[in-house]
Amino acid sequence: MSQGRHARLLHRERGFTLFETLIAAGLLAMAAGGILSLQRDLFSRQTTNRDRVVGLQLQQQCAEKLLATRRNGAGYAAIDSATICSGLGGYGFGAPGVVLRDAANSVVTSCSSASCTATISITKGSSSLPALTLQLSNY
Repeated sequence: MSQGRHARLLHRERGFTLFETLIAAGLLAMAAGGILSLQRDLFSRQTTNRDRVVGLQLQQQCAEKLLATRRNGAGYAAIDSATICSGLGGYGFGAPGVVLRDAANSVVTSCSSASCTATISITKGSSSLPALTLQLSNY
C-alpha cells in the first residue's frame, strides 16, 4: 500500500499548476510588450534620423551649387537667393531657402561685395533642421 501511495504522490507532482502557468504567461506578455515598445521607439528615431540625413544632404547640394556658381567664373554676384536652390527638394522637403547677407550683415539678393554670408535652411512639414551657414569670400 505504501508503494501505491508513493506512486500517487509522484503522479500528482508532475507538471505545472494553472496558477504557475498563468504567472509565466503574464511575465512573458509583459516582456513582449516591453520589447514591442522599444521596437516602436527605435523605428520612430530611425525615421527622424533619416529625415535629418536627407535634409542635410539637400542643404549640402545647395551649398555646392553656390560654390559651383563662384567657380564657374560668374562670381558670387551671379548668385540669386530666390532661384539658386529652387530646383532642389524632395522626400517631403521643400527647396532649401537661402538668405544672403553682405559684410554689413544686411540681407541682399545677390553677393556683390567681397564678402558674403549664405545661410541655407530647409523644412519638412512643420519642423526645420538647423541652418547651414557659409562664409563666402571672393579670392
